Amino acid sequence: MPVRQSCITDLNLAGCGIDIEGLKSISKAMCKNRSLSKLTLQGNKLGAMSGPLFAKMVTQNKSLVHLDLACTDFNSGAVCMFVSSLFQVGTPNGPNRKLTTLILSANDICDVGAKAISALLQADKMRIL
Repeated sequence: MPVRQSCITDLNLAGCGIDIEGLKSISKAMCKNRSLSKLTLQGNKLGAMSGPLFAKMVTQNKSLVHLDLACTDFNSGAVCMFVSSLFQVGTPNGPNRKLTTLILSANDICDVGAKAISALLQADKMRIL
């Protein structure tokens, strides 16, 4: 039986108690999804090890425009892993060129994380506004 593609474009999972294990399942689905443009994970305790999972989602999901990671324990380590993975994990077409909104408010991001974000904002293939 063929797999039917989802038509969901906006998924709000804010404050649902999702942890890194739940995020792995979401990441796997996001890499195959072609319609979701907005993902909100605000208020879930995803932690520092979530950076590479988000990088994989952003590079493999070409429809994602808005990613809200506010208040998710996404610290400087996660930001650095996210940015590093974005530059290393690639597809033949490069990373998602549609991602324009990345919300990281209310996280513990210090100078090191800010430098990583600066590199991301200056990257030619990213269009974050």
